[in-house]
Amino acid sequence: MPNSRRPTNAHGKRVSATRTGAKGAVSNRIVNAQALLHELRVHQIELEAQNEELRHARAEMELAVQRYTELFDFAPVGYVIVAADSTITEVNHTGAQLLGLVRANLRGVRFDRLVPSAHRGAFAQGFTAARASGEKQIVVLELLRFSGEAFAARVSLISLLRTDPVILVAMEDLDSK
Repeated sequence: MPNSRRPTNAHGKRVSATRTGAKGAVSNRIVNAQALLHELRVHQIELEAQNEELRHARAEMELAVQRYTELFDFAPVGYVIVAADSTITEVNHTGAQLLGLVRANLRGVRFDRLVPSAHRGAFAQGFTAARASGEKQIVVLELLRFSGEAFAARVSLISLLRTDPVILVAMEDLDSK
C-alpha cells in the first residue's frame, strides 16, 4: 500500500480534510465580508451625496421662505390672513399700522369687528363671494382703526388654497392717497 501524502501538523500527525475545508470556508467568508463592506461603502457614499443634495434643497427652501416672508411682512399694502370665521390669523406690518395695533395683538381678532356696521353687509358679501368662487373680490368701504377712527379703504379678498380655507385680505388706505 503506497504511502499517501497527507498534510501533517507540527507533531507529525495527519491533518484531516475537514480542517482544510474549513480554511476554504473561512476564506469564502472573508471574500463575502469584503464584498459586503464594499457595498456598504458605496451605499454610504450614495447616502452622503443624497444628504448633501437635501441640505442644499433645504437651504434653498429656507431662502425662499425668507424671501416670501419679507415680501408679505414688508409689502406696501396691508395684508391680513383671515380664517373662515373672520378671525385674523396673520397680519403684515403695513396691515398692523393701518389698523393701529401691534401685529401680535391683532391675531385672534375678528376682522369684521374692524368694519363699521354700515359697511359690514358689503364686507360679508365680498368675503362670502371670495370663499365660494375663489375669485378676487374688491370692495370699497370704511375700516376702523383700533383708536376708533374710520378710514376709506379698498379691500381685495381672495381665497387661498390651504388645508383650512382662508382669505387673503389686502387693504389700501384711500384717505392717504
